[in-house]
Amino acid sequence: MAAPVEPYQAAGKISVYNDEPAHRSVIQYWVLENAHPSRGVDPDQPLPIEPGNIVARTGEDFQPPLYYFLAMFALGFSDVFPVAEPWIFPRLLSVVFGLISLLFLWLACRRVFSEGQSLAALTFGGVLLSHVRFTSLVTNDSLQWAISAAVVYLMIRRIQGKGRHRLALVLLLAAGLWTKLSFLPLVLVLPTAWLLRIRSGAGEKFPWGELIFPILLWAPWLYWNYLHWGTIFPMAVGFGAPSNPVAGFDRLFASAFYLFRSFWFPFDDIWGGGTKPVIFIVLGAVVAVILLLCLLEIIRQVGLRRLFPIPSPEYRAIAISLLAFGFVLASFLFLNLRYFQSEARLLFPAFVPIVILLMLGCRRIVSASFGPWLLPLSAAFSYLLLR
Repeated sequence: MAAPVEPYQAAGKISVYNDEPAHRSVIQYWVLENAHPSRGVDPDQPLPIEPGNIVARTGEDFQPPLYYFLAMFALGFSDVFPVAEPWIFPRLLSVVFGLISLLFLWLACRRVFSEGQSLAALTFGGVLLSHVRFTSLVTNDSLQWAISAAVVYLMIRRIQGKGRHRLALVLLLAAGLWTKLSFLPLVLVLPTAWLLRIRSGAGEKFPWGELIFPILLWAPWLYWNYLHWGTIFPMAVGFGAPSNPVAGFDRLFASAFYLFRSFWFPFDDIWGGGTKPVIFIVLGAVVAVILLLCLLEIIRQVGLRRLFPIPSPEYRAIAISLLAFGFVLASFLFLNLRYFQSEARLLFPAFVPIVILLMLGCRRIVSASFGPWLLPLSAAFSYLLLR
């Protein structure tokens, strides 16, 4: 997974990774002050860090602190194992988080698909460029994807009657909230499933604990935000709200277009690379067919007649995937209408549900054994865009 990122290339010097210097700055502040910043450290300053390198903002200092706390310890390995580029250790930590997300992707898919289809889904996650790239970098996205994959897997197990996992879900949901704000939609999945009568059994009670306790464990961070920023949800991204409804529709169209590009190949001409038009058009056509078949399969399998209640474990897993994806997509649309931040990685709290839903469409292509392999093949095809 780390292969596409040159491990000893100086962090922050890779032009397309515009976020990595800001994340690195927050980690440096943790090393220097042993606390979360309302300021930052100049990311161009080498280790060891000096107090005089503190700057006004980092660009990521509004983010929750869990990832940076863990990355601080990963960076500490450079004191034990001196290397030319100390930031290789936080990058390897992201690789570990990426592998964890793939593990839970495999486990979740096995609750829905055959072993061969699950292997195709795992291969897709392993070669998808947006997942590979951002789980090879110094970024809190990597930890968020690992936690969200574990949460979705446990939700699927629970809804299929394979265990409650209450404590694990509460702790993981709280950990996700302490990692990144875009994780918040996943907290709503289980309560909504219960309200829609998507349950493991008739006697299952409303999941109050999985709704309330993660929020309570998250509350100290919200209070810290209020003290330091004057709001519980500080944001420092994007370009602000659109000036009129027409501009809003234009923004949604641009967001959808960029979402597709950054999902399959996050190094096109927007990110600093060069898209080859033929490859872009061919891959786009293949993906469009997969998405259409996916939609038709969802309508067929989870139609209104089967939604209340969903009769089989497979349908329950698909319903959880739809709810998780729907909530994350709604937050993505809100973010783009309010701040305009349309990168595909913002949908990756629903990475496992996205793969499950895509696999539904691929099963309808040619055959149930061959069709799913079109997903990893389409992802591998995008490597032709790399220089």
